[in-house]
Amino acid sequence: MKTDLFSANLVTLRTMFTNEYDPKDRAKTFYIPLYQRDYNWPIKNILKLFDDIYTLIEDNIGYEAYFLGGFVLSRESMEGENRTSMSLEIIDGQQRLMTLSLMISCIVQSLKYEKRKYDGKQDYVDNLVNELTNYLITKRFDDNFKVSKVLKIERSDKLKNIYENIVINLINERIIYSKYNEIKKMNDENRVFINNIQKLHRMFKSLSNDELLHFTIQLLDHTQVVITKTDSFETGYLVFEKLNDSGKLLNADDLLKNFLFQVTTQDENDQLKEKWNYFIKTIEEVTPKISPKLFLEYYLISIGYDYSSTSTGDIFKAYRKYFEENSNIELETLNKMIESIEIFKQLKESDYCEKTLNQIDFKLGYIPLLSFYNKNKEMFFDNYREILNYIFRFGYVFLLTEKIKPIKKIVTSICKKIHKKEHNFDLVFNEFKEEIDSLILAEKDIFSNQLLNNDRYRKEHFSKILFQMINIHSNYEMFNNDYTIERIMPIDYEEMNYKFEEIDNDILPKYANLIGNLAMYDFNKSISTKDFEKRLYEISIIDNVFINNLLNKNNKDIDLSNNLYQKELTNYNNSTWGKEVINKRTEVLTKIATELFINKKINIDNLYPKENESIQQ
Repeated sequence: MKTDLFSANLVTLRTMFTNEYDPKDRAKTFYIPLYQRDYNWPIKNILKLFDDIYTLIEDNIGYEAYFLGGFVLSRESMEGENRTSMSLEIIDGQQRLMTLSLMISCIVQSLKYEKRKYDGKQDYVDNLVNELTNYLITKRFDDNFKVSKVLKIERSDKLKNIYENIVINLINERIIYSKYNEIKKMNDENRVFINNIQKLHRMFKSLSNDELLHFTIQLLDHTQVVITKTDSFETGYLVFEKLNDSGKLLNADDLLKNFLFQVTTQDENDQLKEKWNYFIKTIEEVTPKISPKLFLEYYLISIGYDYSSTSTGDIFKAYRKYFEENSNIELETLNKMIESIEIFKQLKESDYCEKTLNQIDFKLGYIPLLSFYNKNKEMFFDNYREILNYIFRFGYVFLLTEKIKPIKKIVTSICKKIHKKEHNFDLVFNEFKEEIDSLILAEKDIFSNQLLNNDRYRKEHFSKILFQMINIHSNYEMFNNDYTIERIMPIDYEEMNYKFEEIDNDILPKYANLIGNLAMYDFNKSISTKDFEKRLYEISIIDNVFINNLLNKNNKDIDLSNNLYQKELTNYNNSTWGKEVINKRTEVLTKIATELFINKKINIDNLYPKENESIQQ
């Protein structure tokens, strides 16, 4: 299969290692860049591969096709034009490719140095050894047309020298185990590598002469792989991601780290790995959970980068462009990302955010907080409560009015303005407050209409927040999560002995679900099955629950004074609680909500005592 973006071919291992089926890739090596994982293919995988192939030849029924999976290769290298001209960069499959090269090296060792006798077949065996050697070593011409020999599979990490020495040793001289045992002691990666070689060598050594030849033919000519080649690195990773969608889940460390960082030295690579692992570990500790991919998107927006997509490929392109524009500052960027995830974790777990942003599930609200933090950390901590107050109001109004689609675009625009280099924090903060107030004020009519006319029972978290804020502003203890929203007038009164004023079964659901018919109840109290009188009684004895006696007051302009917030329950009976009462109560609560969220009277400082603040500098 071939498209403008990539080509995919089913080939044998002989064809793959020869690498001549595509003219533009002839003489190119396979390159394993630094960002790839360490080589750590477990012994059990090697044993399975060996046994699978051996079983096919052991049955003596002829050679059979054996599928080993896919490899994704990019003609473009993240390390620049020089590497691009010499190699195909391995995006997926390096563990298997390395193991195959070790298998071929061990086959050469067995054929050349174990004194096997192939009467009448020696010329064939000699040619086979030469062919296998060419799969491992190739020639390269430099700019001065000088020839040098390089391994067909090139590494650039700390395993590079050991891998090269071992492969050359296996094809040029008899294996000496004492040398290998010394190498094993150096580090864990060497140990895995040498253990695999020693295990493979012993397995091939145990084969008879004919078995070794048949195994080699089955491996080279009947083991098939799908080689996917792309002209760009971005496309390679998009293919890699899609190929893995229906298979194993990709670790963020396997995909996102590879997307983000290109390095030139082993030391820099080691630093990146250590910091990246800490970064991912911190993300995994955040509650409520967030994916590494989503946080990387949040971070891009928070630093004022013009980014609106959500695909992994676009995230990579955005970071790559960012690095190119900022002189490849990978380590510096990662350090800033670590700072951001640490404060993000604090924010997500803080009582203030739990009682505001988390209550209304306003995930995007954390992005402007991060943006102010990255603008000026000291000023962020000095103004944190006020920033959160504005973000919370914005989120509540836009989510309640169901203006969900514009939110991300607005947040992105706000963050870009926050990070204007020529603007100081105070100027940015004042512009931010003015913009939020303007955005909220523009939604006033829609906001009021939602509260006056729409079902608020099934939007419980917004109703809880409203009752909670009313309670706070009346200087009463705030509600906690042990309270729930219930209807005062039941949703069904077919078996009751009374009717509600001007409400029949046809319109009952509408009025029963308006905010004027809702109240806070202790979650542990079972009132949903009780009749109306018992509901009224239980409401009247619950502390810290605002129901109404506002209906008896002639307040044309809502003033946030304590007199407005009385907890007493007007004693309505079954003949007076109905359409008029619910409508009036809905109007009052809507006016209060407008004062709190539209006209800036809300103050979240009473949500949690400042001395108990969990956000720390």
